[in-house]
Parts: sequence; C-alpha cells; structure tokens
Amino acid sequence: FVYIPGKRAAANRVLIVAHCDTVWHNPPNSESLNWKGAILQSNWFGEQGIGADDRVGCVVAWGVAQANEHSVLITTGEEIGCIGAEAALKEISAMLNQHVFMLQVDRQGDEELVFYSGGHCKEWADWLAQGAFADWEQGWGTFTDITVLAPELQLCAANLAAGYMNEHTTRETFYLDAWLRTLERLGRVLVMEKLPTFKPTIEHARK
Repeated sequence: FVYIPGKRAAANRVLIVAHCDTVWHNPPNSESLNWKGAILQSNWFGEQGIGADDRVGCVVAWGVAQANEHSVLITTGEEIGCIGAEAALKEISAMLNQHVFMLQVDRQGDEELVFYSGGHCKEWADWLAQGAFADWEQGWGTFTDITVLAPELQLCAANLAAGYMNEHTTRETFYLDAWLRTLERLGRVLVMEKLPTFKPTIEHARK
C-alpha cells in the first residue's frame, strides 16, 4: 500500500481509497483495446482486459494526492482478499483513523454510491443523498477495501461508481463521461471548508 497524508487537520480531512491491482497479470497492449470516442473497451476477441477496475480509481486518488488537501490510500491485493488493506491496518491504523470518513472509487457503473455493513449509518447516507450526491442511486456492495478498513477504524465509508462495466472480463468497458461525473461530485465534497463527522452504527448496518 501507499499512504499519502493530506495537509488538512484530521477533523476535516477525507481518506480517498483505491486499489492498483487488477485481475490481469499483464498490462493491456494496443491490440487489446478499442477506443470509441469517450469509451475505452477491451477487445472482445483478445485475452486481456483493460483493468479499469481499479486503475481509474487510482487516477482519481493520484489527483487528490497532488492537491495535497486530503489523504490517499492506494492498496494492492484487493482482488485476492484486500491484502493491502489488511497490511495498512496493521502498520498505520493510527494514521488512517485521523479522518472524518472514507470514500473509495471502485464501483462499477455510473451515478451510484454503495455502502457496506461495516461503515454505514443513516445520517451518513442522508448527508450524501441530500448534498453532493443528490439524485444518485444508493445500493449495497459485497467486498472491497473499505469493507475491511471501515469496521476497524470506525469510520463511515462509501464506494463511488468509477465508470467501468463488465469488470473482470475481456468485455470490460470504461466510460469517460461517467468517470468525470464521479470526479465532479467528489470534488464538491473535497472543497468543503468544514466536513461533518459520522460514526457507523449497528442498527443502520445491513445484516
């Protein structure tokens, strides 16, 4: 994992999470890619996927790191059990805990934010739905880095749509417009001068 702390005070700082590993052993070559305007698609007849899951999330995280306001955690080994997230908890949990909440950019689709049982509460979901992510669909996910991080750190967390579809297949497709929409909504949160604090609560967690 790589952790880059932002310069904001802990009481007003967000942790952005992404993972750099993909299900593919080698990077895609030009013959395995099809560009169609703002859409990048794997060659259906090739043997490699583009690995937008979660390379596109890493691009977001790197941009946040360059702004130097909020913190970034980029892990590896997410696809094989969140190995990097587990390692980060063991080595730098005290540092990771110094944030108001976490947002991961590692969800397929467009205009959707997803919660997990370990980092959810109704007030948190309402604040997102009534603010920066108004009119976005809300759903439930199964497993990603924040499912490991949130319960241990006792931080609320949500996973944001990253603009890819058909991940883990040679038909994986990345939609630039969807990714840009996520980037814009995330930016609304990160520029806020004062951020609220929420704590996950068992009664609002999905059983």
